[in-house]
Amino acid sequence: MLVRGGAQHTFVEGGVSLEVPSVWDVSGFSVTVFPRRLVAASYEVRRADVEGDCGGYAAVERLTRRGAYVVLIDYGARSGSAHAADFPSRLPLALKDGQLANFECFGHSYAFRFIVNGRAIQAHVGLGRDADNARRSEALRVVNSLRIVG
Repeated sequence: MLVRGGAQHTFVEGGVSLEVPSVWDVSGFSVTVFPRRLVAASYEVRRADVEGDCGGYAAVERLTRRGAYVVLIDYGARSGSAHAADFPSRLPLALKDGQLANFECFGHSYAFRFIVNGRAIQAHVGLGRDADNARRSEALRVVNSLRIVG
């Protein structure tokens, strides 16, 4: 589901809600890749971008110099101490909270792992080399707006 328009848009699919800036696109969740994933970006993304062996990478490759992307991976319900260690309780996130690295399927990005209402989520935030503070803030607001609904 591609989203554009309005000052801020609430994207809801598969029990997940995100607040997305007006000029951002959202691919919707993958249907052939598990764990399911979606991409929100400050540039054009397509539903097909989240499918295949490295779902999300097609959108990552199109990162613009001033752009940003968020790849969300929804691992579903988690319980037990082993998973709690891998996915700590979620607090509002800042870039310094993420692990910055070059990830095979998610490019040079900040990786975050957290729990939202019992669901384990991994997020990658990638920024173009000329992304300004406003763009960085937009990307973090997308991640921090994540809610489990329904």
